[in-house]
Amino acid sequence: MNKGPIFKILWLIGLIILAYGTHQVLNDVEKQVHSAFNPTVIYWVKVTFDILIGCYLSIFFVHSRNIKLNKQLLYLISLPCLVLSFLFPIISSLSTINVIAHWLNKSNLPFYELYFMNIFGIVGGLTFILSIFSGNSKKRK
Repeated sequence: MNKGPIFKILWLIGLIILAYGTHQVLNDVEKQVHSAFNPTVIYWVKVTFDILIGCYLSIFFVHSRNIKLNKQLLYLISLPCLVLSFLFPIISSLSTINVIAHWLNKSNLPFYELYFMNIFGIVGGLTFILSIFSGNSKKRK
């Protein structure tokens, strides 16, 4: 796919719109979270937006619209990152129903800080789309 300057400008405009929309929605959700005293919702919204941002970033790197699955990228990078990105919201949700409330503290979750860096969701979304559209076109012997 030939990506000329118009595609790049449109992609940048889309990125600005996505960033602004994400910021607005996160602000609205934070206001609701503060009034309801349930932070679990913000964790789910954040991870969903992180994955969407990663998927959007991958559009810039996809060179073909043909589906060619890259299984190594999918199984070794994308799926583990997606699992790690959803791990904290799942643990947080389970703690709100007192299933594992004693586990949910900063000392028992080594990647608590990594979750808030957004890296797992962004990398998971980016590599998920790339793994779908970047498989090898030649079969190896």
